Amino acid sequence: MNPQQAYDELVQRSQEIFTIHSIESLTSWDQQVNMPPKGVTHRARMMAYLAQLGHQKSTDPRIGELLAAAEGATWPIGQAANLREWRRDYDQATRLPEALVTHRAGLITRANAIWQAARASSDFRAFAPILGEIVALCRDEADCLGWQAERYDALLDRFEPDLTTAQCDAWFAELRGAVAPLLQRIVASPLQPDKNLFRGATFPRNRQQALGRAVTAALGFDYQAGRLDASTHPFTTGPCSQDVRLTTRYNAKDPFQALMGTIHEAGHGMYGQGVRLEHEGAPLGRSASLGLHESQSRFFENNIGRSRPFWAYWFPRFKKTFGRAVHHVDSEAFYRLLNKVEPTFIRVEADEVTYNLHIMVRFEIERDLMRDDLAVADLPAVWNARYQEYLGITPPTDRDGVLQDIHWSWGLLGYFPTYSLGTVYAAQLEAALRRATPDLDAQMAAGEFGAALAWMREQIHQPGMTYRPAELIEHATGQRPAAADYIAYLTGRYTELYGDQ
Repeated sequence: MNPQQAYDELVQRSQEIFTIHSIESLTSWDQQVNMPPKGVTHRARMMAYLAQLGHQKSTDPRIGELLAAAEGATWPIGQAANLREWRRDYDQATRLPEALVTHRAGLITRANAIWQAARASSDFRAFAPILGEIVALCRDEADCLGWQAERYDALLDRFEPDLTTAQCDAWFAELRGAVAPLLQRIVASPLQPDKNLFRGATFPRNRQQALGRAVTAALGFDYQAGRLDASTHPFTTGPCSQDVRLTTRYNAKDPFQALMGTIHEAGHGMYGQGVRLEHEGAPLGRSASLGLHESQSRFFENNIGRSRPFWAYWFPRFKKTFGRAVHHVDSEAFYRLLNKVEPTFIRVEADEVTYNLHIMVRFEIERDLMRDDLAVADLPAVWNARYQEYLGITPPTDRDGVLQDIHWSWGLLGYFPTYSLGTVYAAQLEAALRRATPDLDAQMAAGEFGAALAWMREQIHQPGMTYRPAELIEHATGQRPAAADYIAYLTGRYTELYGDQ
């Protein structure tokens, strides 16, 4: 067999594995959106079977033979990237026992249902036993994958290739050093927004949904290749680029929660829709990393969706949508409330200045769990103590604290740091976008939103996994990943709002 024949068969096998993962994705979405509660036992069996089948296909010794046959040749950059990532996938998959992979799929299906019930009743003790199983399983996974300095490194690397615990410690120290004094100045500022602006108002769900769909469609999410539904925790998934599923959640007293959450998820969705269709099923048709994925959601939610020119266009539509409930609201009061900075309990509703403090709490807890320095039973107390230390507030209930996120029920330990990394990436990408599009603000104020997505398509979405994350950021911006643009962005926006006290 020559290298080209081996490569062609690897493409075929990669697409077959992709199809299995697509079925898993759609089945998982259905569990969150449509499945009746009593369906969880059979759904766990379904997910375990699909995981077992996918693992068998991914670890077939034939793939190792094909890789060996193809890797000796010289390839163009795209095919070389596919081979690099296929090798990484194969090496990681073959380190994980089939029994562990199968057990994991069934476990997290059951865990998610238990988490939803525990969250509803604000009862961490109901979730703790199965969370303990998940933590133990993640430790086993990390040990199978292999690690040197920190067990947690093996989990981070699955979401953001080459990311380490030591790098996260350094990133968070730099961000904390910049955020802490900014937050102190904001809290002390007399220029506070009117927090009672919407008091007594009700925002019907159907109108919130209509506005969210209109905004995200204008930003570029294709509703002929996607849909929007409601779920306990907002997320984005879907079997392929032509079928991307967004979810959000609604609060009749707060129009920002669903709107900004929907824009956030649409950022993920546009990335999913933006990969090259001809490469789907291969690494060139995948996102580069979770950090890059989060860069897109955070960019559209915050850098664009909380900006003045964006709302110069959309504020009249907002007032028209909700009518009498907001007739007294002027654009400046609205904008200041949208960008209000105040320590709060819920991560997905956090402002930009405090957001990374929420991530730091989760990172430190996950790191300590992987070090065996923290017991699951102690999580609520540790969570509350760190919220008090970092944000100056203590969650009143487990629902508002340790039970708020879906990630641990899905076994996604190692995911949270990518939110902060993506936030930093977003600012760096925005700076490069603005250099390429000097009239971006004028375009948005006029209702023209295509420039941002077109630039992201070319620089981030369509390259797929041609480059590793840090290389892709450098390719798009001319600089390696760094926090300078993010710190400048935060300082600029919030000094303008709150003054430089």
